[in-house]
Order: sequence, then C-alpha cells, then structure tokens
Amino acid sequence: VNFPQKYVKDGKKMDNVETHGQWFLDFSKKFSGGDGSENNPYIIKNADELHSMTSAAASRTRGKYFMLANDITDNTELVNNRVLIRKNSDFSVFYGCFDGGGHRVSGLYSTGKNAALFGTLGDGAVVENVGIEGSYFEGEAAAAVALKISGKNVTVHNCYAGDKVEINGTDTAGGIVAEICNNRLTVTNCFFTGAFSGQAELKGGIAGNISVSNSLTTVTLSNCYTATPDNDYTLAPVEAFRSVRCINLYGTRKQTFGSDGSTSGTGMFKTVSRENMTGSGAAENMPLLNFDSVWAAKDGTTPQLRVFTGEQAEISGNIGSIWSGKIATA
Repeated sequence: VNFPQKYVKDGKKMDNVETHGQWFLDFSKKFSGGDGSENNPYIIKNADELHSMTSAAASRTRGKYFMLANDITDNTELVNNRVLIRKNSDFSVFYGCFDGGGHRVSGLYSTGKNAALFGTLGDGAVVENVGIEGSYFEGEAAAAVALKISGKNVTVHNCYAGDKVEINGTDTAGGIVAEICNNRLTVTNCFFTGAFSGQAELKGGIAGNISVSNSLTTVTLSNCYTATPDNDYTLAPVEAFRSVRCINLYGTRKQTFGSDGSTSGTGMFKTVSRENMTGSGAAENMPLLNFDSVWAAKDGTTPQLRVFTGEQAEISGNIGSIWSGKIATA
C-alpha cells in the first residue's frame, strides 16, 4: 500500500496506522451471531465484521439480513487526527438489509477511486438506522453511506452523517449518497451536517448527483435536511426533475433544479438558516418534519432522529383513557 506522505515517518508506516485489509475479508469470517435470516440476522459488533459485510460478494448478501449491535469506532485517533485505516477502491453490490439499530459508526477513513461505507445498493437493498460520525471519505466519488443507488426498490432510511464528517469528492460528493441512478427507490428521514472539501461540481447533502432519464422511474426523497458550514445544496441540480418526488426537504441554501440554475418546483423545498434549525425552535421552523415521533429538537444542535437519541415518541391525546369495549360501526 502506498501511504500518503503525512502517514509515513522515516520511510516507514506510522505505528498507529491500521491497514489489516478489512475491505477484502473473506465473507466466511463469522459474525457475532445470527444466520442471516430476517428473524435471526447476522450480528455485527466490530469493525472487521462490518467491513466483511460491505466488501462481500454480491451473492453473499442477497436476501440476507444484518444488524449492528453497538456503536463501532474503527480508530479512536481519527476523531482528532486523520489516520489511514482502510483504503478501498473496489466495492461490491450490496443486496441485503442492514439495520444499524440506532447505533453510530465512527473513525472511518476511506480513500481510493471511490469512498463510502457501502458501494452500490442493488435491487431490494435496505440501509437504515445508522449514523456516521468522525469520518473522512476521499475519492472521485465520495459519500458517507453509499456511493450509488442503482437497484430497484431500494430504501435508505433514518441515516445521517454528522458535523465531524468530511466528504472530499473530486467529481461527485454526497453527504448520504453520491449518486442516484434510474429505478424505484426511497430516501427518507436522513440528514447531513458535515462538510464538503475537494472540487466536486456535483454535490449535495442528501444526494450528490441524480441521474434520471426515464419518466417511468420513481425516486422519492422525503423528510430530510442539509445544514453544512458552506450552505451547500440539499441535492445536486436535477435535470429530469419530473421523475423525482421531493417531499418535506429542508436546506440552508435555496435549491435549484437544472444546470441553468432554474428554480422551478422549489415549493417542494424549504430554505431555513442553520440558526433557525438549531435548538427547540426547530420544531416551529421546520413544521413539515414529524417532531412527534421521528425527530427531536435539541438544544445546541440541529434536529436529531429519535432512533439515535433514545427518546420515546411524544404521546398526544388523553393519557390513561380506557377502551369502552365498544367497536365503532359505520
């Protein structure tokens, strides 16, 4: 492996740099439990097991279920000092269902031609309930969660990349997903508050590029927001917007559609400053998001997903009322 110069001292790899080839682990490596079925998913408890999943051959993940059992930190040094721990330029297509269980993954440092936690999400793939913190992704295409969505009936749900995540893309950069291609898919309840670096012309907090050429394609993006230091777009400009359904999206920068800067359809987006997204006032300033059961307005930060905060959904109505025993009739 050729290490960047800043990770080499006296011609030798620095001791605190881990490169144990996790991206290329054989899938036969056992997980911490489970058999991959829906009712008994593979249990992931450490970084090696996580990357065994994301680097597995496509046939190994098709129809399989995976569950993250706890927070994972690849390298604690990365939060304060970048340490190269995983170098990846080859991704497999992921066809499985991954549930982060409301846990976070931090300390990822992915470089190469492309960089992300997952490569391409194929037909039926699900990635949900996972947060990315304190990580760095650098490549021609780079994102925190997935490089590309190209399969049918793909779902990315309840995912985020936080303040200490940096996306350095030279071509395409996405906070959550770098590129969305044709096909039916849904991205919902996601947010990006990290930072972009690099010279990517196509970049967006939720999706860096949306390439839609078929009017029969349905891409649904809903209940998401972006709040970056440079007030980046929530989505990269979308040329064929008729095939993209945007519902309840927020950003700190007014969204445009089309490379000519046209703003047709911006009613599907709401522009809110980061200041007005922060603290308890967020619920009032972002009323299209569900603060009763999905989102939580927290002091000193932008809205957080309740699946990560551990807060119960707010209960409306009269607490303690008793069912009368009668069944309603028309």
